[in-house]
Amino acid sequence: MIKTDYKQMKKNILLATGLAVALFVSSCKKSVLDTEPYDKVSEAVIWSSKANAETFIFSTYGSVMGSFQGGASTDTRTTNLLAFDGTYNGSAAFINETLTRNSDLGFNNWGTIRRCNQIITQVAASAGISDADKKSLIAEGKFLRAMSYFNIARNTGRIVWIDKVLNPDDELMLSSTANPTESYNYIIKDLEDAIADLPVTKVSGRANKYAAAAFLTEVCLQALAYKNYPAAADV
Repeated sequence: MIKTDYKQMKKNILLATGLAVALFVSSCKKSVLDTEPYDKVSEAVIWSSKANAETFIFSTYGSVMGSFQGGASTDTRTTNLLAFDGTYNGSAAFINETLTRNSDLGFNNWGTIRRCNQIITQVAASAGISDADKKSLIAEGKFLRAMSYFNIARNTGRIVWIDKVLNPDDELMLSSTANPTESYNYIIKDLEDAIADLPVTKVSGRANKYAAAAFLTEVCLQALAYKNYPAAADV
């Protein structure tokens, strides 16, 4: 009799424990663990605070500033050389038809530019970010946009300038700039705007006023090389 009661009591305890766990999980799912959809974070959450917005901004640096790492080196894309693997060691004299309609040469930065435009647009519209923080975050977005376009301009001269977040209903047959001078005018304007509102504080891996000013100097020197480009092109 005692043995039978023990088995029944153990069964009741297990049943009660199971029900308690089920109720706890159900409660958590409806509150703390309510994270659906599981594969993405909504834009409302990303742009709801400075901290969340900075997470998005930090993750954008890698796709932009990686192109500016390292020291001085030979330009791998000139009228005489074309890099096959992105390095000078893989370059060869450009004496045959190696370019096709599918050649990228770094021109495809659409995803990165969209991220930069999202930073600029979404931060400005955020109700959870203070006006003072908005200025510096938007400046950071413009800095990143300028540097992404600079990487293209120094390789190809002309760029497709996009300064807003495009939607499927927008006109997507966009023209490139008329010449390198126009490209650099856009880039310089973005950097000048960024310098005006970026902080002076040094934070590792992040742009500040002085870093942007240094890059602006490089951009202006590069742009100066195209000062008479339109006239030369007409000859």
